[in-house]
Amino acid sequence: MKKYYATKILSSVLIATILNLTDVIWVNSHSFSQAQAQRQQTRQTEADKLRELANKYYERNQTQQALFTLQKELKLRRQMGDSLKEISTLNFIGMVYDKQEKYPQAMEYLQLALTTLKKANISADIKPIIESEILVGVGFVYANQGKYEQALEIGRQIKLISANRIQSLGSEKTTPNNISNLRQSTSDIKADADTLYNIAIFQYQRGKIKEALGTAEAVLKMRVTAQDKTGENEVSTFINALRQRLK
Repeated sequence: MKKYYATKILSSVLIATILNLTDVIWVNSHSFSQAQAQRQQTRQTEADKLRELANKYYERNQTQQALFTLQKELKLRRQMGDSLKEISTLNFIGMVYDKQEKYPQAMEYLQLALTTLKKANISADIKPIIESEILVGVGFVYANQGKYEQALEIGRQIKLISANRIQSLGSEKTTPNNISNLRQSTSDIKADADTLYNIAIFQYQRGKIKEALGTAEAVLKMRVTAQDKTGENEVSTFINALRQRLK
């Protein structure tokens, strides 16, 4: 009988110990999760503040300070595993280097943004939109260097991404045949001239007057070749305005 009670008491003690240990583990685990969530939130807040500061530096043309701030933000985004914001930061860094006319560095970060996008676990609906946004920057960098054929090729890629996205959404207007026709039409001189003209306007809006003039002059040659008189007159007026700005 004594042995029975001793065993029963021992069992009760063991059960109580196990339950207490389980409670301790759960509390510690819960506390760890809370601490981890708090760290993540702190990083998020800090990263957002850094982005806001980088935007201000960029608008004031303080590009070196913007780069330093964005590199700090990039480190935090990577620590958080926030792929979308990481890609956005890489893209922004590329834009800053482009503003500094450091084109190899600009292209390096834009390509890194594209590579990160391909590897990222992001919705298939969103990926093409982000890819197009990054490619716009790539085309802009090419155009700023006078590499118009490469800029046009990027423009064609963007059009194909858009067409394929429409097809994936089940639009009856877009078929494999239509996409094939789109590939052919994007090689048309007039369509290419329109693409380059949009780039020239974008360059002008970003204060790159000299680069915009070079692009616009290339557009004029293409519109003369295409015998597009209306477009020719339009771009000639734009060229004259740009030349006035450079005086």
